[in-house]
Amino acid sequence: MKTLAKLVYVEPDEEVTDVVDRLRELQGEQAVTLVLPDGARALHSPMSFRLLKKYAQAYRLQVSVVSSETRLQALSLESGFPTYASVQAVDRGLEMLQPGAVVAIEQAAPEELEPVSSVPEFEAVSSRPVLSAPPRRMPFSGVPLLRMPRLRERLQQHRRPIYVAAAVLATVAFLAGILYLPAATVTIAVQGTKLDADVQLAGAPGTQAASANQFTTQAFTVTESQQAQGTATGQKAIPAVPATGSVTFTYNCFVFCSPYVDIPKGVVVRTSDGSKSYTTDKDLHVPLKGSASVGVTAAQPGQGGNADAHTVKQIDTKPPDLTVDNPGPIGGGADARTATVISDTDSATASQALLDILNPKVQSELNQKTGSLHLVQESLAIDHTATMDHHVGDELPAAAPTFNITMTVTGKTTAFNDAAVRQLIQHALQAKVPVDQQLSEQPVNTSYEVVSASADGKVTLTGHARGFVRPVFSLADIRARLTGRSPNSARPLLSGLPSVVDVNVRQDLPLPWLPFFASRIVVRVQEATGGFAS
Repeated sequence: MKTLAKLVYVEPDEEVTDVVDRLRELQGEQAVTLVLPDGARALHSPMSFRLLKKYAQAYRLQVSVVSSETRLQALSLESGFPTYASVQAVDRGLEMLQPGAVVAIEQAAPEELEPVSSVPEFEAVSSRPVLSAPPRRMPFSGVPLLRMPRLRERLQQHRRPIYVAAAVLATVAFLAGILYLPAATVTIAVQGTKLDADVQLAGAPGTQAASANQFTTQAFTVTESQQAQGTATGQKAIPAVPATGSVTFTYNCFVFCSPYVDIPKGVVVRTSDGSKSYTTDKDLHVPLKGSASVGVTAAQPGQGGNADAHTVKQIDTKPPDLTVDNPGPIGGGADARTATVISDTDSATASQALLDILNPKVQSELNQKTGSLHLVQESLAIDHTATMDHHVGDELPAAAPTFNITMTVTGKTTAFNDAAVRQLIQHALQAKVPVDQQLSEQPVNTSYEVVSASADGKVTLTGHARGFVRPVFSLADIRARLTGRSPNSARPLLSGLPSVVDVNVRQDLPLPWLPFFASRIVVRVQEATGGFAS
């Protein structure tokens, strides 16, 4: 597969040193294509192209040149660079083997010459580009052959100063390149020192950070209610109930009569057939020729003690001239039975079923309300209230022993911005960094625990931070101390700095000295791998 070269557009006012710098930054690339504008200052001479060739080989870059200017094309081809007329030609793989169209040279008028008996005529040479080799200078058609030796002599005379000047320029450029173009990268590995910080923070709703220990919290409340039906399963023994009613005593006397009759409590009265008996509930005073009523209770509890009206006629230990009757029925007697009632378990079961639904719902709504804030579980308070249409112990019909219960659950909690709290903890660590040191690039570990929290938004935290610090170096001073030194002497010099555990010096060119210009030295400080000092 064809490797796509990276296009680098050279500015018209850039120098060759600028181009070399850009090539050094692209050392990781396989191929680079330089796009030159017309009249590019960076590559205006053969020496510039030779210098470019040297650094391209040092950086192991495949460099090709794109230029529409014939002179630059010729210089590029002479230096051995793959040359193209345009970026489109690069894409199509149309590499040039000689410069573009040859510019026609205006012929000079021939001088007056002595007649020659025989002058060979030269056929005009074709100007079609030769694709296999660079173009050669050919004689122009119509130029007399006898003029060529003089022309060569003149050209050679003019070229000697040019060659001398070019050699001087090449030497100066070579020396300048050795002094200015070399660059070096110095990497200093330092070991950090552990630094811990503890801080107590207080949070409350609407708190404006009056100090570095305060942060803002929010209080949230959610209420949910739901109704359900419970079933009574409790059993209660109901004893037999005696029948009750009232009887009326009448006192009629005609001979030797007493003015009244006293009937004590507990006097037994019976029905006409004597099958049912009742006792009076209290003492009774019956006047002569008068009547008085008193309550009675069946002697035996149960439904058998119920009696119809006007069926009680007999009186035990009956006084003379005294009668009894029950003007109304005697009832209310009931046999013993087992009733279905609401037990504590029934109420608790129905309540728990509703709580199992409402508690997660309230918790979920609180989580939704808090959103991205950190919910303080220690502040979570959930209260519930249950109301029923019956009470525990109430008897319910055996056919439909159900009751209704309504449960209301209210949840309250406190939340805060976790990132803001951790930032306060980091600030506490930053405040402990010594003046001549700085925090390392290792991430700061932060944690906190809740000391106290309430649902109304008040929270107290204890925060902990752990990081690493390293000395602060002046990179400008280090660069100034390294200029012109040998790489071997630079390593012990830098190893003597505080917390330095390793020094690495890398040069673009294998020279026995570091660059003489501080701007050509890059100093990097990185943290050593393999742990930090405690």
